[in-house]
Amino acid sequence: MIALSGRLARPLSYGIGIAVILLALTAIAFGQGGASGPQTQASPAPSPRHADPNTAPRAEIVYPAVGGPFISEQSALSTATRLASGPVTRTAIGRVSYSVAAAWMHSATYTIDPARQVYLVVVQAPFSPQRAMANVSCAVFFAVVDATDGTIRADGCRDLTGEWPTLPAGVH
Repeated sequence: MIALSGRLARPLSYGIGIAVILLALTAIAFGQGGASGPQTQASPAPSPRHADPNTAPRAEIVYPAVGGPFISEQSALSTATRLASGPVTRTAIGRVSYSVAAAWMHSATYTIDPARQVYLVVVQAPFSPQRAMANVSCAVFFAVVDATDGTIRADGCRDLTGEWPTLPAGVH
């Protein structure tokens, strides 16, 4: 055996150690065994959104459709206009199914039954979403107010310019 001393011994022993580790990792990666035997490759996991692109994801419906009683239109309007950060100049409101409101918003949650009744309230007034990732301010916003319990289920900017949007049937 050759004895190395001084400045050459340590770098050489580190280099050999690294080489051994790399060889072991290569053998494991290519299924050549190792401490746990031959390795098999895992199949790719399904998409985190949902496995079958032809079916909608499923979630437990937390807010089922009910036949009433419902809060008043004025109560829903008052709830929505409290979100404004300035003077309200125009409003529109209508009781629609959640599916109609979701289609208009281009957004939905699977926890609300599509047939559940909500008030879609559109307001022309300054508004800054509280949950926005950036400092956004818009001139027309919406609120989806649950017709059963008066809770705001969704809100957001509809138009940054103040242009009045086209509304779904039943909202006037």
